[in-house]
Amino acid sequence: VRAAVDRRHVTGNRIVTLSGRVGRELLPPGGVLITLQGYQRGWGWRTFRTVRATRNGTWRTRYRFRSRSGRFGFRAIVPRQGTYPFATTISAPVYVTVG
Repeated sequence: VRAAVDRRHVTGNRIVTLSGRVGRELLPPGGVLITLQGYQRGWGWRTFRTVRATRNGTWRTRYRFRSRSGRFGFRAIVPRQGTYPFATTISAPVYVTVG
C-alpha cells in the first residue's frame, strides 16, 4: 500500500488531501478497507479514519488540521480481510508541516 499527500507544508485553511494505491492483484470487486493513522510527537500513531479503496485500488480523503503548527505524519494500513488474501500491510509514512 502507498500513501501520499498533495502538499508537504500547509497554512491558511490547513487542509491536505491524502491519497494512495493498493496493489491491484486479487482485489475484490468491492475494494478493500484502508485504515488511516496520524502521528504526532507525544501521542504516537492514532487511527482517525477508515476509507474504502475502489476496485482499481485507489483511495482518497481530505484531512483538516486542528493544530496551527507542528509536524504530523500519516500512514495507511490495509488490515487482513477475508476477501483480500494478504497479510496486514503498512505504508511508508508521509509528513506534513503545519504553520
